[in-house]
Amino acid sequence: MKESASASPTSSSTWDKVSSADDAVLLLREIRDELASLRQQVADLTRAVEEMGRRDPRAPSTSISEMTEDDLRKAIAAAVSAGDPYGVLDHRRPLADRLSSAERTELDRELAGWFSQFFQQSLRSGQALVIAGAMERAVAELTPLPELEPLAEALPLVRRTIGVWEENLRREEEEWD
Repeated sequence: MKESASASPTSSSTWDKVSSADDAVLLLREIRDELASLRQQVADLTRAVEEMGRRDPRAPSTSISEMTEDDLRKAIAAAVSAGDPYGVLDHRRPLADRLSSAERTELDRELAGWFSQFFQQSLRSGQALVIAGAMERAVAELTPLPELEPLAEALPLVRRTIGVWEENLRREEEEWD
C-alpha cells in the first residue's frame, strides 16, 4: 500500500484508501517513518540554530572580544536583521560589559522589545523547540525589565509544551516498537 510521493500518509484521502488491516498497518508504519524523519529534521534544525550562535561564517575573523563598540553594535543590528537571537546575545554580552549601567539598561530595553516580537512570532509559527534555548538565555542575560516579564512568564509554558511534545513522540515510538 505505497502511496505516491505527493500524498502524505496522514492526509484524509490516504486513509480513505485503507481497505484492510494490513493496509492500515503499512500506513501506520509509513506515518511512524515520517515522524522519525520529521524528528530528525527538528533535531538538525535545532543544532543548526544553536551553531549559528556559536559561529557565523559571514562574521569577520576578528574575535568578538577584539571588536570595537561600534562593530559590536553593527553586529547586533545585523543579527537582528537576520533574525538570529544567538548572534544578538553573543554580541550583546561584550558590548554590555563596556557600557555604563544606564547605557546597558537602554540597550537591553531595545533588545527586549525585539526579543518579545521575535519570540511571539516564532511561537505562533510553531517553532517553540527551535527558539526555547535562545528565549531562556535572553531572559537570563538581559537586565530585568518590565518588557521582559511576558517572556519570563511564557518560558515555563514553552518548556511544558516542548516536554509534552517530546513525551508524546516517545509514547508513539513505544507504541510502534
